[in-house]
Amino acid sequence: MTIKPSHDPRVMARRTTQAKNQQRSRKARQRIFVVVALVLVLHVGAMITVEVYRASLSRYEIARLERDLAGLEQERTRLAEVIDHRDDAVFREQLARRQGFVYPDEQRLITLEPQTGTR
Repeated sequence: MTIKPSHDPRVMARRTTQAKNQQRSRKARQRIFVVVALVLVLHVGAMITVEVYRASLSRYEIARLERDLAGLEQERTRLAEVIDHRDDAVFREQLARRQGFVYPDEQRLITLEPQTGTR
C-alpha cells in the first residue's frame, strides 16, 4: 500500500500557511537577534567610553598629586634647612628681614621699581 500525496486544496493551503508562519517566525527571531546584538554593541561602546574617561581622569589626578608632592618636598627641604640653622643668629636675622622686621634703631625703606609700558 502506497500513500499518495494529497492534492486537496485545503491541505495545500494549510501547508502554505504553516510555511508562511514559519518564515514570519524566522524573520521575527532574526529581527530580535539584530536588536539584541545592536543593544549589546552600544552597551559595550558605552562601557569602553566610561573606562577611557575614568583612566584619563585618573592620569590627570595622579599628575596633580605628583605636582603637589613635589611642592611639599620643596617645602620640607626648606623647613629642614631652617631647622638645621635654628641656632645661627645670622640666619635668623635674614629670615626676620625677609619678613619685613627691622631693629628699633633702623628705618624700613621700601623701593618701587618704575613701571614701563604704562601711560
